[in-house]
Amino acid sequence: MLVMIEMAENPNIELQAFQQLTELLQQAEKCKTLFESAHIALPEPLQRILKITVPTNGASEKAVVSLVPPPPEMQSKPPEAGPDWICVRVTDAMSTTVVLAILRNARGLPVRPRDIVGAASSLRVDVSIGVISNIGARLEKRGFIKRATLGWTLLTENGGPVLHNGWLWGPRAIFDPHDLAAHRRDAILHILRCHTTGLQMVQIVERLRNSPWHRAPISTDLIKADLDLLDKAGKIKRRGNTKKWEITPMKKQTGLGGES
Repeated sequence: MLVMIEMAENPNIELQAFQQLTELLQQAEKCKTLFESAHIALPEPLQRILKITVPTNGASEKAVVSLVPPPPEMQSKPPEAGPDWICVRVTDAMSTTVVLAILRNARGLPVRPRDIVGAASSLRVDVSIGVISNIGARLEKRGFIKRATLGWTLLTENGGPVLHNGWLWGPRAIFDPHDLAAHRRDAILHILRCHTTGLQMVQIVERLRNSPWHRAPISTDLIKADLDLLDKAGKIKRRGNTKKWEITPMKKQTGLGGES
C-alpha cells in the first residue's frame, strides 16, 4: 500500500527506478571487467546480479544476458499506447510513415498537401510538395487514405502511428522495414550506453533478443550492417584493438535520416 501511495504521489518513480537499475548494471559490468583483468573468479553476489551461471560437474560455462531496461523515450509513452507498441524517431522515419502520422494527428479532418509539407517541416522532416504528392498517390492506391479537394484523410482511425514528443508510436506492423531498422539502431545505441566497457557484436545480438521492448528483426547480417552504418555516422567506434563496440564519446547524437 505504501509503495502504491508513493507511486501515485511521484509519477516519475518508475523512470527513477529504471535509471537506478541502469546505473547498477553499469557498475556491475565495470566490476566484472576489473575482476577479469585481475584474473580473479567473480564473487557470487556479482554473478547473481549479472545472471551468470558458473560451470558445474564439468559442464561448459553458460552466460545469461543481463537485463537491459527500456530506453528513456520508451518510458514516456502516449496514453493510447498498447503494451506491444514501439517508437521510431520522427527524423529517422520514412516520409510515408510521417505523412500517415500527420493525418492521424488530424483526427479525421482533411489535410491539404501543402499543410502536410508544413507539418513535416515543423518536425524537421524535409520533404517537397512533389514528394508528398507521390506519397499520397501510393497511399491511396494501397487503400490507406482518401484524397479529395478539401484534403487527405485516413480511411481507418488507427491507420498511422501516433506523434508523441518527437517520436512515432505504434505496433510493429504499422512500420516498414526502414522504420524498424531505425528502431533497432536506436536500441543498439541504448544497449551500448548501458554497457560502458563495450560489447562484441554477438553480445549485442543477444541483448537485443532478450530485450522485450525491442521488436525489430534481428540477424547477424542486419546487426553488422547497423554497426557499420553507426560507425560511419560517428556514433560508435571500436574499443581500442578489441572486437568490442562502444559509444563515441563527446559526439552529438543525431538521426541517420529517413526517406527523401
